[in-house]
Amino acid sequence: MKESVRKASSEEPAILKALANELYDRLFTYLANHPDGVKLAEMEEEFGEARIRIANVLRSLMDENKVGKRDLLYFVIQKLNCKGRRV
Repeated sequence: MKESVRKASSEEPAILKALANELYDRLFTYLANHPDGVKLAEMEEEFGEARIRIANVLRSLMDENKVGKRDLLYFVIQKLNCKGRRV
C-alpha cells in the first residue's frame, strides 16, 4: 500500500511567518513590560509555546540588539516607538 504524502500548500510558509511575527511582537512587548527581566520558563508558561520556539524568537531579538540576556533573565535593551524606531 502506497502512503500518500501531503504536499505543502503555498499558503503554509506565509501562515508560519505570520505566526512567528506575532510571537516576535508579543515577546518583545512582554519583555518591555518586565524591565527586571524574565526567565525563559516564565515565557514558556505565559505564552503556552514550546521552549525552542520562544528561544528561536529570542535569538532573533538578541541578534537585532533589541533584547539582552543576563544570567537566566531576558530583558529589552532597546526601546522602540510604535513605528519601530528607537526611542
